[in-house]
Amino acid sequence: MSDSSLVDIVPVRKRRRWPWILLVSIGVVLGAIYLAISWYLSGLIENAIKIDQDDAPNILTVESVGPKDVTYTLDDPDYNDIGLLAIKTAAGGWTQTSDPEGTAPTSRTVGKDQAPPELSSGQAGRFEASYFYQDPKQGLDLEFQNVVVDTPLGEAPAWFVPGRKDTWAIYVHGRGSSRDEGLRILSTAAAEGYPTLMITYRNDDEAPAANGYSHFGADEWEDLDAAAQYALDNGAKDLMLLGTSAGGAVALAFLDNSPNAEKVAAMFLDSPFVNLGQAVDLEAEEMGLPSFLLPGAKLLAQWRFGVNFSAVNYTEGVENYGITTTVVQGTEDETEPPEITKTYVEAVNEAHPGAVRYEVFPQAPHVASWNVDRPRYEKILSELLEESQAR
Repeated sequence: MSDSSLVDIVPVRKRRRWPWILLVSIGVVLGAIYLAISWYLSGLIENAIKIDQDDAPNILTVESVGPKDVTYTLDDPDYNDIGLLAIKTAAGGWTQTSDPEGTAPTSRTVGKDQAPPELSSGQAGRFEASYFYQDPKQGLDLEFQNVVVDTPLGEAPAWFVPGRKDTWAIYVHGRGSSRDEGLRILSTAAAEGYPTLMITYRNDDEAPAANGYSHFGADEWEDLDAAAQYALDNGAKDLMLLGTSAGGAVALAFLDNSPNAEKVAAMFLDSPFVNLGQAVDLEAEEMGLPSFLLPGAKLLAQWRFGVNFSAVNYTEGVENYGITTTVVQGTEDETEPPEITKTYVEAVNEAHPGAVRYEVFPQAPHVASWNVDRPRYEKILSELLEESQAR
């Protein structure tokens, strides 16, 4: 019998395809679920990088005002009510106050009323950690000039406070904040005689617009570089970089990328963002999210918002960070966890022994070490400024 006749007699068994179709279908559904969850999580990451310079909400109500004190209640019982703070009322008033006493209602000693109207019962308001009012003249009685820095995206205004030394300090504020955040640091830098440039940069209300998201130094360093060039063109021999929060990341990116980095004599960083990716990981862990969801969420965040997590991990590749640096941070910093900062400090000091001095302030929240212990903060900053000038 020929082979062809066997084929005619013996039926060919058809392969069953439904198990594979089922497996593929399950894979597609799981992939869609993973993508949907990752998309949602990338939206949470957006909250950590989006720049919003609108006024913060009012969280307190003034109950009574005496000759030397103000009593108030907080709408947010979890607010970390500690340290020297200014009260800004919905009516526009600005009053410096001392540490709080008591709880619900709480009282503070009233300091200087720097902007009317004066405090009165029934006013809604909020706390301002920046403490000093508005600008160098109104807040600190320091003469200053409004200058313009030509950045790659256009003109960005800056405040220049003259000084007697030839090392200029350049202050870089954090995400969603503004240059008046640095008035606390300026009060010491100016007293030490440092000419100080307090800059704005892309996405600030007064500066050129970009995509509305902080890239934690990846492109903002170009604006700091323009400010550095302005300083060098106008008499600066050396530079001192002062950065708070994301401004610290901008300073580190400047050291990585700028041809002017060799002019930096020292840095002072307050609660600096040194590893955004790890900060996201820790926040996700606290939320109880599985770690396998994070790579997809980060990839989507990079695609949607332009943030490059690997480019803004300043705990690696620390060969450029060997300059004299002081880092201050509060133990209650929930925005940039201290454990991440410690990793950065240890990495730099391993590569450059003794380059970074790390000072921790008990009970201080994010960028509030000055408010919790002003004398110690100013002493630490003064020591760095003096050491820098002796370079």
